[in-house]
Amino acid sequence: SSKHGDFFYDPRDNFVGRQLKLTGTFNESELILLSQFITPSSKVLWLGAHIGALLIPISKKVKKVIAYEANPETFKLLLKNLEANNCHNVTAHNIAANDRRGELQFICNVDNSGGSKRFPKKMEHFYWDNESSVVKIEAMPLDEHLNDSEFNFVFMDIEGSETFAMRGMPKIIARCDVLVAEFIPHHLVSVGGVSLKEFLDPLTAFKTMIVPSKRLVVHDDEIESLLSDMMSKGAADAGLIFCKKRIAVSWTTA
Repeated sequence: SSKHGDFFYDPRDNFVGRQLKLTGTFNESELILLSQFITPSSKVLWLGAHIGALLIPISKKVKKVIAYEANPETFKLLLKNLEANNCHNVTAHNIAANDRRGELQFICNVDNSGGSKRFPKKMEHFYWDNESSVVKIEAMPLDEHLNDSEFNFVFMDIEGSETFAMRGMPKIIARCDVLVAEFIPHHLVSVGGVSLKEFLDPLTAFKTMIVPSKRLVVHDDEIESLLSDMMSKGAADAGLIFCKKRIAVSWTTA
């Protein structure tokens, strides 16, 4: 049981599951910040739902959520948690968002199940633990899978697959107001084998970027400049917030 409901989790998970067990919450400050960008009428697309620790409290504040979780074992826990918390406005899919239809080789991490990811272009030792396994999962472009669905808010925490997901949903991106994307330089380089420019190419319509880890808001050309500096320093952010409009931000934390 936690502040935001009842959650099933793998007891071997030393990250999300451990935090829920020890504190009764997960990333409460991120939840407070993200809540500023949604309304009761919001339609949300959530990529990398994991067990629903962030998604479920967000779902209580919006009209509907379409969620994706690629890890098959984590997906089973997500379904249990959606049912346990009466999330009737959430539809979940066990599919990886990608730029083309097919199968992906996917690492299922046990110690950090939230760190499960597409098989990287360059393997780093911390992408793998002693119980990790590699499975084949279904992958496809979300513009195709969702058949022109429209969302106000898009969230991505997919461990280096962000660029491929965005390439597969240009129509969705064109219609959304806010897009949140995890930014980890070694994921771009080692997992995806993509450049900063390739990461930013699908985001040209977004004129404002909020960097929670730095408590910064930047605009237009400043976006690429700041991310280039972060890339060079290996500086990550759990969720960059890209907005098409200029929005005031409150940095209140839990």
